Amino acid sequence: MMKHIVEDTLLKYQLELLEGEELVNVKNHLTLCETCRLKLDKIKSELELISSYDPEVEDVHIPIAKKRRSSTLWLRRAAVLLVGFVSGYSTSLYLQPDQVVVVSQYLNTNKTNISFDDYTFCPSVDIYPTE
Repeated sequence: MMKHIVEDTLLKYQLELLEGEELVNVKNHLTLCETCRLKLDKIKSELELISSYDPEVEDVHIPIAKKRRSSTLWLRRAAVLLVGFVSGYSTSLYLQPDQVVVVSQYLNTNKTNISFDDYTFCPSVDIYPTE
């Protein structure tokens, strides 16, 4: 009693996907087994039926709405840049150390020997304000 070939292997044989020893074994088995030859003929007829089918397919065109660029897109980008600039500038102003200017206490002095005690430390003042 012979073991029959499974349909998957017969399909691979018909589609010429088998190689080597497996191909030789299937060919030899088909010469001896009538049942497997009938299965192979059935597979051949099914493949011919499938390949002869030519469905009519209509081209379906689905209209796709084009994405419109928002006219306010540039405004949003400018606002983001402005907020970033202002926050960065204000942070840099906040983090700046205070400037100290050393000014002589006696502006009109004829002293040639001035000691360290003759100087006053005070925060800098802009004497030319810009308005």
